[in-house]
Amino acid sequence: MGNVGKNCHTMNNAYFYLSGLTDLTVENNVFSGYGTFVNGVNGATIRDNVFENTRGLEFTAAWGPTQNYNVLVEENTFQNIDGDAIKIHRYTASTPDSDFLDVHCNNFIDIEGFAVNNTFDTFTVHAENNWWGDASGPTHAGNPGGSGDTVSDNVDYDPWLLMEFQYCPECGISVISVEKTANPTSGAPCTDVTFTITVTAGEYPLDPVEVVDTLPTGMSYVSSTPEADTHDGTITWDSVGPLDPQASATITLVAHIDEAASGTLTDSVTATGTLPTGADVTDSATATVVVNLPPPPVGAVGGEAYPINKLAILVPWLALLAAIIGGATILVRRRRAQS
Repeated sequence: MGNVGKNCHTMNNAYFYLSGLTDLTVENNVFSGYGTFVNGVNGATIRDNVFENTRGLEFTAAWGPTQNYNVLVEENTFQNIDGDAIKIHRYTASTPDSDFLDVHCNNFIDIEGFAVNNTFDTFTVHAENNWWGDASGPTHAGNPGGSGDTVSDNVDYDPWLLMEFQYCPECGISVISVEKTANPTSGAPCTDVTFTITVTAGEYPLDPVEVVDTLPTGMSYVSSTPEADTHDGTITWDSVGPLDPQASATITLVAHIDEAASGTLTDSVTATGTLPTGADVTDSATATVVVNLPPPPVGAVGGEAYPINKLAILVPWLALLAAIIGGATILVRRRRAQS
């Protein structure tokens, strides 16, 4: 097992040095002071920490071992930093190995210097999927209109998060899910199908929650619980929430397979919830129903179907015709015999 620094609570007004370590994990701490220096680390995960009112994280070659390898910085919050939140620089002539640092799913909030400052032009810091303090992304010449915290050159910041990482599905956080089932999954025209829609909140509350179902061509709305607004095959429930974390709401929708329907019918549903941040999150699902067309009627002849009752009428006439032909044949034979 490697070196682990977890649950160390708050470290105030002190420099924190990580040097010459292997397989290092730094998790669930609060750093509030002068800064954290990382040097000569081979394999490190810095996760779920808070860095505030400090110089943040500095990757440097100021002393001892000079190289850092395979460092992952994720799901941390950097806030109210006086200087740079993350800085890669050197005090000696050593140069870091290229691409040693991955920075993902972090929050950068109110950073006076750079959120990520890479002073080298020999490699790029991978810093995708971070919250830079604004939905427009970080401030950088390559991102016109970005008004979030500033990043330096040689930082790959695109794509970025549109909300803080703890609410964001790009970081593996469950925020909302919707499931849909059909019963039955197949049926003849004029069959009623019951769809069950289940909407579940993830790790955070949702308020409000809206669900929109779109019926396919070949199906018609019959009823739902709770009641819904319907218009041209679109069914809307606009007050499914609020939903507490991990809570679910269930909707029952009954639809009718139209008489002229055929093939496979796909019904889709989308659920939209609003997080405490005000950001909307969505999820979608589908359910399919196969239309079973009835077989051709018994007695189909020459492409035209003759139902059984018509055949029943036809058979006696055929028998009579056969009797007439048979009688005529006998009469002819008798006359020939008499002559």
